[in-house]
Amino acid sequence: RGVGCYVPEGRLTNQELATRLGVTHEYIVKLTGIHERRWATPEQATSDLAVLAAVKALQDADMTPDAMDAVIVATATPDHVTPSTANLVQQRLGMRQVPSYDLNAGCTGSLYALITAHGLIQAGTCQTVLVIGAELTSRLVDLSDQDTALVFGDGAGALVVQAGPGRRGDLRLLSHLWGSDGGKADLIKVPAGGSRYPASPLTLEKGEHFLRMHGSSVFRFAVRMLPTLVQDVLARAGRTLDDLKLLIPHQANWRILEAAVRKLPISLDQVVINIDRYGNTSAASVLLALEEARQQDRLQPGDTAVLASFGAGLTWAAVAVEIVA
Repeated sequence: RGVGCYVPEGRLTNQELATRLGVTHEYIVKLTGIHERRWATPEQATSDLAVLAAVKALQDADMTPDAMDAVIVATATPDHVTPSTANLVQQRLGMRQVPSYDLNAGCTGSLYALITAHGLIQAGTCQTVLVIGAELTSRLVDLSDQDTALVFGDGAGALVVQAGPGRRGDLRLLSHLWGSDGGKADLIKVPAGGSRYPASPLTLEKGEHFLRMHGSSVFRFAVRMLPTLVQDVLARAGRTLDDLKLLIPHQANWRILEAAVRKLPISLDQVVINIDRYGNTSAASVLLALEEARQQDRLQPGDTAVLASFGAGLTWAAVAVEIVA
């Protein structure tokens, strides 16, 4: 019923990173497609971004917080280990005492949360669910590590998901696919800070609280997985690539998107790409791209679109939607 997003005003430009890492702006663009990323201020936390995105989604849906039956926040960068960021969002929005919880599926989190909300609604447990994908990945980035420093940014997106036929312009969920491969869990990882390696002087000294990523392995996985995801979720909806008007993918890396699109094959004009201005915002990424597509009138009544993502875990998910006519 509603979509809303928020990105911090602060920007980390390629020039700042190039100076620090001894590379050039052109090198960063060629490698990632990114020109700048949004970074939160030191005073901002993930819940701050989540609340601002949620307010916009509620306004877009013309609904109040009291209408929500549950809150799911997808994030790998919660304000605290506990309580959940969703609890903080619930309180700050002045919501009823409905279920609220966090979900961590890395960059795939917002689609996992959307699919979960769909299941709660289908089961009759909820009528309306607030879904949020929010990340402050800047807090996990080691600015001396090219694999992560060049890529990640901050942002939040939110959806109001509701049972019923919907209004003109709403997104009707047609089908979904999701899965994970724990055998590849080490490819994207924050080694310390959990129960396996609790915070200690040694883990701090070794920088094990920063995000670590095997970029080349993730690249190969994503380029192989994304085309399959798109075609399979369309098939589940009884559609084909000929029916696809717009692909809204996770904004991980320009080279991943370019290579995956060639494999489909579809035109780049059918793909929402905003990584150049925001970088990889993890769980917020797909929702930021969705909102941008709506603002640019790239989603028209009757159109079929696919939202697709992959992330730490390794996880993956795709959702096929139709724009309500």
